[in-house]
Amino acid sequence: MTSSAAAVSINKLNGTGLVMDEKNWTDVEFLTSEKPPTWGYPASKTLAEKAAWKFAEENNIDLITVIPSLMITGNKFLINGLKDIYAVGGNTSVAELAKFLNKRYPQYQVPTDCGDFPSKAKLVITSEKLSSEGFSFKYGIEEIYDQTVEYFKANGLLN
Repeated sequence: MTSSAAAVSINKLNGTGLVMDEKNWTDVEFLTSEKPPTWGYPASKTLAEKAAWKFAEENNIDLITVIPSLMITGNKFLINGLKDIYAVGGNTSVAELAKFLNKRYPQYQVPTDCGDFPSKAKLVITSEKLSSEGFSFKYGIEEIYDQTVEYFKANGLLN
């Protein structure tokens, strides 16, 4: 099942580098009481995934979830299906990603001033259990963004 980082990452915890895994859930009570912007999405993802786990347990079904935090792709995957979706492992902050993009693609002058965004990721969503089961990521962040930039160029979205 495709989950979402939204199902495990919204909470009142402070600091950076907080490690989240399959035992963690987004704090739905916090979301429903505070109602931060777009609160409905993480609340619905959390409640839906909890229901899926309950159903799987009650019906003796093995359930595996993958928690993507960011989808980077062109529309090609909508046409060709899952064979064009690639997994990349790693954790980064918006500021770190902006610096990476600016350095790798200087011709696009990606802004690196991220204002109040933390310089380090608040949460680290670990892939340790997945990796310990033998899964390995096929591409790194460099290859994913190189393919995305080439796709955008080929479709006239970047010069």
